[in-house]
Amino acid sequence: MANVKATDLIDFTRASKGHALAKVSYGEELVTNGTFTDNIDGWTKVGDAASTISYSAGKIEADAATTLDGALQSFATVVGKVYYATADIALGTSNQARLVTQPTEDFTLTTTDKTVSLVFVATSATTTIRVDSYAGTGTFTADNISVKEVTFDQPNGTLQLFEHPQGIPRIEYDADGNLLGLLIEESRTNLITYSEDFSNAAWTKYGASVVASTTTAPDGFTTPYEIVENSGAATQHRIVDSISISSGVTYTASVYVKRGTGSRQFGILNVLGGSRVYFNLDTGTVATETLGSGKIEDVGGGWYRCSSTGVSTSTSTAFYLALCDGTTTGSETYDGDGLSSLVIYGAQLEAGAFPTSYIKTTGSTATRSADVASIPVSDFGYNQNEGTLFVEAQMFIKDVSYKAIANLNTDGSNRIRIISSSSVNVIQAEITNGGTAQLSISETIPESSLFSGAIAYKQNDSSSSVNGSVETTDTACTIPAVTKLDIMTGNSGHIKSIKYIPKRLSNAKLQELTS
Repeated sequence: MANVKATDLIDFTRASKGHALAKVSYGEELVTNGTFTDNIDGWTKVGDAASTISYSAGKIEADAATTLDGALQSFATVVGKVYYATADIALGTSNQARLVTQPTEDFTLTTTDKTVSLVFVATSATTTIRVDSYAGTGTFTADNISVKEVTFDQPNGTLQLFEHPQGIPRIEYDADGNLLGLLIEESRTNLITYSEDFSNAAWTKYGASVVASTTTAPDGFTTPYEIVENSGAATQHRIVDSISISSGVTYTASVYVKRGTGSRQFGILNVLGGSRVYFNLDTGTVATETLGSGKIEDVGGGWYRCSSTGVSTSTSTAFYLALCDGTTTGSETYDGDGLSSLVIYGAQLEAGAFPTSYIKTTGSTATRSADVASIPVSDFGYNQNEGTLFVEAQMFIKDVSYKAIANLNTDGSNRIRIISSSSVNVIQAEITNGGTAQLSISETIPESSLFSGAIAYKQNDSSSSVNGSVETTDTACTIPAVTKLDIMTGNSGHIKSIKYIPKRLSNAKLQELTS
């Protein structure tokens, strides 16, 4: 499989959308007259006969007489390709409106004036973009309606936090544009119900107010919010979302944060009695961990994703985002100046010992499905008698036992695989034939590090290597027949590279390959 992209061969499923920091490029504009500079030509009224559409100060205005009244336009698309749609919607007498594509029936609903967007995979040679009232009656306007084809991984692509449609693999990069690899994750649920709308009443404000920011969120289009501290002596400046959880369970909270005005740092508490961490946004480091453990990741543009992990000691918690005084101790109680702020976006609380990719919520909890990736061995000329399997990967954390990173198999009784072992930070290569273990060799790696591992095999002559390690050859092993290669089964992390060579490389070559 040398020099072949995994996504060219892979059988991939994910029954939900999923975010990743990706390199994204956009094609030509597909919508005609979406800016409504002079008129609303190209747009057709849809809905009740009593509804109307009209030109209004450089926008299209819809007056809905009933549900789903609005305007639409159709354009050519290519089945299976990904597209990005966006519109600026402002409500008049209507209390809600939406942007929707058909026949995919993807839509984004808004109850406030805002820019809305959605990503969809075309299912037809013709797609319709539509703005409508969704429910109720009244007026609303729409402007800057746009649809463009999306491509990934181009050299000139823009790094942004992108929500991939279901079933679309995610190739992720770091904030400097370095390739991390194919993102594979287990299923997780975001328990925060309003992950982006911090103005919602679900977030209680203490010694602080929430206002719309003038900057842009990591996704490149959303307007985030700012926590602005109130003036006052010796008080806390925070916003709180109270969530029911389970005692004794490990939870991880995360949020995207960017420095606003003033010199304040950031603190996050996600589990009552479980975790309290302070972050230095000037240096991009974890400043203090008074409970639990913290992590800070640069996502570009001055944004960091801060996370905090701890074990709950209660059945309820106050998940809160707090400004801190900027000292090394990270005190949350100080005299407020009424001006200092932090920009925030994408709050998440999930059961688990590490943060997974962002899961957007808009009024209820949301679950991201697991990524499932495999390749039939018939697709890459597999040799059933001998071979070498190489993987370059990074697991988010070693908290699962005997989960495959790369697994050539037919079933649990017949497999050749590289796995995370039961021991902390141990990578293990093993062969099982007919339910009988033939080879098992282990090697320790640093936690959450990128590693290279390989297993070379043929009858009575098999070995493995991790990060250039020297291993003993097994001279008494038989090789099972396999039908597929499963990728990162049950694990969460990045697959940077997978190579298969249809012959058993020498031990020296094996070490060279993984060094």
